[in-house]
Amino acid sequence: MRSSPRPCTPGRLGRRRDFPLIAKSRGHRYGFNMILEKFPEVSRLTASEKLIFVSELWNDLEAHPLEVPVSREVIAELDRRMDRFCEHPENFTTWEAVKERVLGPVR
Repeated sequence: MRSSPRPCTPGRLGRRRDFPLIAKSRGHRYGFNMILEKFPEVSRLTASEKLIFVSELWNDLEAHPLEVPVSREVIAELDRRMDRFCEHPENFTTWEAVKERVLGPVR
């Protein structure tokens, strides 16, 4: 079951100016372990504590979406996907339809 698609605006993300770009330090992107080097206590957390920490970080990022850095490449890819969706919405499945297919109808 497909619901009607949202109105399409091809290329809309690339035109937004409120997306910050990936953070850089003196021309270099942050390395994989830079945060762990800066906050070594994170390495001492248990696996469960790390999962809770990641969840809390994610929730904080979700609460402030315009502060999340997004690269030009990611915006270009999102624009490409939106354009494809706008051209062929019948080739896509809604999240609601996927959940119903996997979990069964809601009772």
